[in-house]
Parts: sequence; C-alpha cells; structure tokens
Amino acid sequence: MEIRVLEYYIAIVQQKSITRAAQLLHISQSTLSRQIMDLEQELGVTLFQRGRREISLTEDGNFLYRRAQEILRLTQDTQQKILAGQSLSGTLRSGIGEGAVNALILSALLPLIEHHSGVKLDYQTLASDKIFRDIDLGLLDFGVVWTNDNLSPYESLELPYTNHWGAVVPAKDPLAAKPELVAADLRHRRVLLPQQLDVISDLSKYLSHYVPGIRVAGYYDMNYNMLAMVRSGIGIAKDTIDPLLGAKPDEALVRAIAYLMTSHVNILGFHDLMVHDYGPGRRFASVHAEIDHRIDPLIAHEILDEIERQAKKDLHVDLVIHYDPIFPDDPEVCAVRTRVLSILHAIDPRLSFHDFRMVSGPHHVNVIFDMVIPPEYADRTEQLRKQVEAQLQDGKKTYHLVVTFDTAAFNALSTEAGE
Repeated sequence: MEIRVLEYYIAIVQQKSITRAAQLLHISQSTLSRQIMDLEQELGVTLFQRGRREISLTEDGNFLYRRAQEILRLTQDTQQKILAGQSLSGTLRSGIGEGAVNALILSALLPLIEHHSGVKLDYQTLASDKIFRDIDLGLLDFGVVWTNDNLSPYESLELPYTNHWGAVVPAKDPLAAKPELVAADLRHRRVLLPQQLDVISDLSKYLSHYVPGIRVAGYYDMNYNMLAMVRSGIGIAKDTIDPLLGAKPDEALVRAIAYLMTSHVNILGFHDLMVHDYGPGRRFASVHAEIDHRIDPLIAHEILDEIERQAKKDLHVDLVIHYDPIFPDDPEVCAVRTRVLSILHAIDPRLSFHDFRMVSGPHHVNVIFDMVIPPEYADRTEQLRKQVEAQLQDGKKTYHLVVTFDTAAFNALSTEAGE
C-alpha cells in the first residue's frame, strides 16, 4: 500500500467522484480506476458503492479513509520534523476586497510572518473579477471574493461572513434615519455604484426594475473613494475628516511618481497608478510596471526595489510596484498590439490597454489584455469588445479577444509600452 495511492483514495472520497478526482490529480480516469481496483484487490474488501452519479463508502471504505488521513498526517509531520531548521521563504500573493474579513485573513497570516522571516506578503485590494483573472493567470496564490459565480474550478472555503447591500448617505440626510431602504427610496437621487462589473450589472438591473430612469452619477473602486465622493457635499466637516478618510493626493506628487517611473530606462510603461494620502508620514501608492521579459527576474525586482527606495527617500511615499513582464521582441505581438492601439484610439482617444499578450491555438489566436475604459462604457463592454475584434481581423488569422475591462484604472497618468 503506497502513500501515493492513499492520496488518490482520499481525493476520490472528498470529491465523491472518480472523474472529478482524476481532474483534480491531473491523471487519467482509467489510471485512477485501476489504482483503486488494485487497492481493493490488495486489501480483499470493497471500498466503494458505485452509484449512477456519485460513489459512497462501505464500512471498510470509511475505516480506510480515517486511517489514510492519519497516515498522511503522520507522513507530513515526519517530513516537517526532518526538514526542521530549513527556513520557509517566498512571497505569498493574495487579492482581497475591502471589508471586515481582512481582519480574519490577516490574523491567520500573522503567525506565518512571525515565524518565517523569509516570507513576504503581497496583499492587494482587488475586485472579484480581477481576483479570478489573476488566479487563473497564476499571479495570485489565493483570493477572497463575494460572488455567486460557480467556484467548482477552484479549491474554495466558505468564510463566516455575509455581505449586505446598503446606501451610504451624509449623516444629515433623511435617509440616514431609516432602519432599512428599498429601491424606491432612491428615486430622484444620484446613485454611485461600485466598479466591479458583475455588481454593476446586478445593481443596475435591480434599481432599473423598481425605479425606471434612476440616475447613475458615477462609479468607485474602493470604499474610501466612495466616502470621498459622498462627503463632497458635507462642506465644513471636510477638513476635519480628510486625514481619516484620505484626502485627494497632491497632483504634483502623482506626477512626481509618474516621472520617477519613466526616468528608469528599463521601465517600458506603467499603469494603475493609485496614490492614497492620509496625512504626513502616511502616504501610500501602488503601480504596475512593464519590463522586458528577457531581463532576469532577480534584476527586474532589484530595479523595482530601487525605485521604491527612491520614492521613500525623495517623495516620502511608501510605493509598491507590481512587476508585469512584456514581450517587445515578438514582431507579431508588436504588430497586433499596434493595430489594437490604433483601433481603440479611433473609437475613443481615451481608451487604452495594458497586460497585452497572445496565445496561439490550432484554429484561432487569443489576444488577451486589460482595456482601460471611462465609466460610461461599463454597460456596453461586450459591444466594444466585438467592435474591436471585428476590426482586428486581417483575413490571414482569426483573432479572438479576451478582454478584462477596467474602469478603476481610468486616469490620465499611465504609459504603455509601444505607445
């Protein structure tokens, strides 16, 4: 009886299906079935009762399942003790939305940081559609999302938190006195919606159903941005609460960070520059930097570390730079990238993109990128994607656009490689 076979057996029990277990283990279904049949023959017992849709355990199967878990735990403990003294190191990358759940996640991560000096956190605030994308691309190790989407392609765990929709209004607004709101209460009001595309769709459908013609006045990406937009009518209280909620960053500071990025020859472009000002000594910024993939990753990270140190020293900003490798040496990628840029600018000069790449298949080429759009395009993204895709066809290859639409990054301060 091999440890590997016990791992296979546990996967089948937990998935309640040989097919799903085979997919999880990345082996063929026939190979997995043969391994279990050999195990049953070796033990001389029947482990499973095979049903039409799912399998269930026999009494012997239950006993083996409990013992197999104990054996694997003992094996793992033994390995950890043998490897004791070897340090755990690396960067743990996570994407999480704003909310109380952050306290739970950070408290769980704290022992890891305390006990392993070589471990670092890359803790990003992202909307759920970006979290799914970055996990699919291997850019995140895990994420926390509030979603109704199908999570079967992922390993997932439900957390003990519930989200509720609400409305944020000034304290003196009559709506603030109500214990709960319905859509009709927002009639004749200007509404702000979160940037997350599926949320925009759900909320817009709900509000439009009950309050036809409701006016959406804007969109926000993070809660402090939403609070800043709401508080814009408060007046005299603004100066008092600015340091708490975060003041609008100094335009000169934003441009100084942009200049710092472009002053390094190895930075071919940057995007998603966000600056958060919470008063003296509490200024933070994040940005994505595009670097030639041929540069050694260790050297690339040293370049970014140097820029972060320079921002801290000269601008007194805690800057976090995310590394985006690009492929400027591929002539086909460069040509298609240039055509996409021309198409976007012909449609609307404000449109731009980043994280551009291409994946060729037997029948078509996937052209994958993030498109930065003004908020008013949020309700016609599919129409825009089809328009660009149609204009990109050249009669030689079939191009299929895979686009993540990004309104949160819409600003004037970004430069993309090749522009």
